[in-house]
Amino acid sequence: MLACALSWGQVPNPAKFLPVSAGVVRVEAIRTQGGLSLGSGVTVAPGVIATNCHVLRDAVSIRIVGAGTTWSVDREYADTRRDLCFLRAPSWRGAPAQLAASDAAGIGSQVVALGYAGGASISPRFGNIRDLHEFDGGRIIETDAPFNSGASGGGLFDADGALIGLLTFRLRHSVQSYYALPVLWIRDSLPTEAQWSGVGPLQGAAPFWQALNGKLPFLQNAALPAQLSKPNDFPTHARVDFVLACMREHPAIGQEAIYKCSCAIDMIAGQVNYESWVELSTVASATTIAGERGGVMRDLKDGRKLIARFREIQDGAKKSCFLDK
Repeated sequence: MLACALSWGQVPNPAKFLPVSAGVVRVEAIRTQGGLSLGSGVTVAPGVIATNCHVLRDAVSIRIVGAGTTWSVDREYADTRRDLCFLRAPSWRGAPAQLAASDAAGIGSQVVALGYAGGASISPRFGNIRDLHEFDGGRIIETDAPFNSGASGGGLFDADGALIGLLTFRLRHSVQSYYALPVLWIRDSLPTEAQWSGVGPLQGAAPFWQALNGKLPFLQNAALPAQLSKPNDFPTHARVDFVLACMREHPAIGQEAIYKCSCAIDMIAGQVNYESWVELSTVASATTIAGERGGVMRDLKDGRKLIARFREIQDGAKKSCFLDK
């Protein structure tokens, strides 16, 4: 779904961003309390990924997913106040993004947000830069290119495919104000060999957008991470994706599937928030994968409970909407 801020004729060709998206990865952080924290990351140097610290705060181990497989992260570097973290994945060979000049993007410029929305697949979201906010030696980018759960740590790119920011937070009750950290912070903070530390729960200051909420002119409304947190918070694209997949699973009932599948996603969204549903569905689907990654998911703390909860919600929705076989 393309952002409404651009007309169809103005939207850049999505195919142009396929090479760029190859360097955007999914981040999977196994938390101390069990379960997964899902986010995105951008390759910014060979074997180095930039992401948001709020995705990793409680992580005891971290993996990235890119090029159809999983890669281990062995080191990390955190600037928790800026919410900027770097991961080292030595075996990852994704091409680093081109880092734009710090002042390359201006208000009104076309941009594309690339991240694993919903934690499942990467898809471009187009928009414009609405404003630029001076803070801590850089300019926080405000855009109307939407992003949500799972996209934290993904990339905001200009029309030429250069990285200009890192998708980070949004304003509560707003569908127009999404914020990205400036590429200048990424360029200036790339860690030296001596700065890397082992992977573990992060210590340090809260992110600026949380600690200074209401104290900065552009944070007068409550700021939220890209994750969503309430029941019935499923974004439109997630509902559409569910209905289309559901219809493919039930071709025999024809047009009736639209109504029954729409009923099912409404039932699911009424029971669980989107972030939790992403976690449940990710664990449930990953357990069917052969090899090491599938084994990690199967052995995850409370993994069986998560799978059982996923099946309970899904089966209950299908039964209530007459989709059970």
